Amino acid sequence: MKLLKTSASKMVETARARIEEIEFWVDPDSPCFKDIFAQEDKKFAFHCASGWRSAITIATLQDMGFDAAHLKEGFFTWEKHGGPIEFPDKNA
Repeated sequence: MKLLKTSASKMVETARARIEEIEFWVDPDSPCFKDIFAQEDKKFAFHCASGWRSAITIATLQDMGFDAAHLKEGFFTWEKHGGPIEFPDKNA
């Protein structure tokens, strides 16, 4: 059997480390809190390429009491099926 460059457990460990940043951004008691997450009239949807990192992210945020959703099949599938995509104006 061919060895993988990165094991699934290592990928999850790396993803969890990156997700911890988001925990600080949404926690109002954190010095890293981002004001955008205080807007109660907004619904937040997270995404990643294939859907598993965003699933871990929203599970973590929901455990914290933060309401969030994610693209179950990831951004690649969203794009493949014609989901709307907006690109930021680089001149703005």
